[in-house]
Amino acid sequence: MDPRITGPRFKHPQENKIVLENVELSDSLVIQCNASNIHGYVFADFYLKVSAGPPNITTAPENETEAAEGQQVELSCENKGNPKPRLTWYKDNVEITGGEHFRILPNGSLLIKQVVLPDAGLYKCKAENIYNVTEANGTLIVRRKTRIEHFPEDLTVYALTEAQFTCSGSTDPEKISDLKIFWQKDGRPITFYDQRMTTYAGSLVIWEPIVRDSGTYTCIVTNGLENQTASASLLVQDRPEPPTNVRWIFCNKNATILWMPGSYNYAPIKYYVLQYNTSFNPDQWTFGLKV
Repeated sequence: MDPRITGPRFKHPQENKIVLENVELSDSLVIQCNASNIHGYVFADFYLKVSAGPPNITTAPENETEAAEGQQVELSCENKGNPKPRLTWYKDNVEITGGEHFRILPNGSLLIKQVVLPDAGLYKCKAENIYNVTEANGTLIVRRKTRIEHFPEDLTVYALTEAQFTCSGSTDPEKISDLKIFWQKDGRPITFYDQRMTTYAGSLVIWEPIVRDSGTYTCIVTNGLENQTASASLLVQDRPEPPTNVRWIFCNKNATILWMPGSYNYAPIKYYVLQYNTSFNPDQWTFGLKV
């Protein structure tokens, strides 16, 4: 026998009768009856279609939802029933009538745009139709927004000196123990495998920086609930790289010297010094020209 018709809601008051109590929408099924005697048996079947039923909240709001000021929050209240339930939301037992700040979505969930501290409270969704009423509750906790108090500033330093970015932040008193500061360089987390880079009290220190340390450094202040970011650039200046592809062109008594400039390493080149030697004194270089 199908286990769906042997449960406690199925009653057999008479041999030729079956009763299903507290019908639900999911009870739609085919039921078959068998009558038999010594001469044989016959079957008869019928389809039970449950087309109406009380409301049921399938996805209720979380017991507690935590958000920071300015975030968007969605409180769930997905439901079903036939006729389609009428859905009403309440905050602290006061009906929410809508508007730009609150919006009830087609699936029944409540969308709160850019939450503010007064949005905190007890939220209740109520689904009702002609058969019944059902409710579900959830609490919204709104935390103060995390803020950056001290922003890192753009730096230009000489190679092998020191570069230091300072960053600090504040957050909701209840989340202060979760406040952390992370750093990125050019959008990638700094792992501190390079021992020249260290952090102290939120500051990032780069010891003996080199040209390749130049880039954009981003401070990320987070409490695990939300984060704020601020960026600053670092330029590490160093002596220029030597010219390449040096060549000369002889023309009578004059010679034209050509070369390709090397990398200037973020410090503008002021001038070039040309020196020469002769076959008579190959180890002696003589100043020729500054250009």
